Amino acid sequence: MNRRTFVAIGMGATVGGASGCLATPSGADGTPADGTDATPTRTAGPTDDAPGRDDDTPEQDDDSDDSDGDDDDHVPGEDVEPISSPSGSAEVEMDSNGTHYFEPALVWIETGGTVVWENHDGNHTTTAYHADAGKPGRVPEGVEGWDSGLMENDQRFERTFETEGVYDYFCLPHEGLGMVGCVVVGNPDPEGQPGLAAPQSDLPERAREVLELLNRATRETLAGGG
Repeated sequence: MNRRTFVAIGMGATVGGASGCLATPSGADGTPADGTDATPTRTAGPTDDAPGRDDDTPEQDDDSDDSDGDDDDHVPGEDVEPISSPSGSAEVEMDSNGTHYFEPALVWIETGGTVVWENHDGNHTTTAYHADAGKPGRVPEGVEGWDSGLMENDQRFERTFETEGVYDYFCLPHEGLGMVGCVVVGNPDPEGQPGLAAPQSDLPERAREVLELLNRATRETLAGGG
């Protein structure tokens, strides 16, 4: 082999090596160029754990009796006290202040007296515990019940009571929150009064609790404990 032949062979090898270095591989790691085996990139966006989203958050219950945590919120039945003497008439406010209640929850009127309910806030009813309302009777036997229907702000409803006895009543939308009240008419014998019986088990728990408080204050009222 002469010098020219050797140089030609050497140049051919150099060109071949350079071609191998300049060839583009199908993938940086040897995977196909179309990327079918590449790990997909997740697009940033809202996730189930992202701030501002919580699919399990319950809706606010407007009838909750601790909705705003205000210590001044009225608790039905907590301030019921015996009454010293009956009056010719009585006025009862229907209010909502963190909860829903009648104020005062207990009134004592003379036979033939009138009670006026005035709605100050929200939508309420004054409805007797009577079979006509689908409830156990908690008014004197043989006496008709009453139902004001749903009252709006500033509406009034009145009823005159001609028969002495104990009359328990409630607000249809808010009975479960303890919105119940009692009207004592005249000087009835506490014994045998349906309104002074133990609250029936099928009534809402909070209503039963307030009725127990009303029963106690009513018995003390009629016994002269006011």
